[in-house]
Amino acid sequence: MAADTDNGTGAGSYLSGGDGGVGADPAGVAVARTDSGGRVQVQWIFDRADYTFLGEHTVALTDGTTVRKGDVTGQMAVLTRAIVSRSGTRP
Repeated sequence: MAADTDNGTGAGSYLSGGDGGVGADPAGVAVARTDSGGRVQVQWIFDRADYTFLGEHTVALTDGTTVRKGDVTGQMAVLTRAIVSRSGTRP
């Protein structure tokens, strides 16, 4: 289940259930930002419990040459986190 709200400012919230989020566990709460042209919305998704960043969706808000309104045009998920002892070191 998903709900998208927008009060006309381009800012809104997006609640993602088990049907369409990013990452291994898509349930989360997100902040959405619509670009100034009103064509694309980026949704940053956070864990409901501790607000850890989980990933993002980019969604088309209008029909275009190669996309339709509602198409997910990009997505990213954080799958692994680690702490290292110094900059440049890989976990």
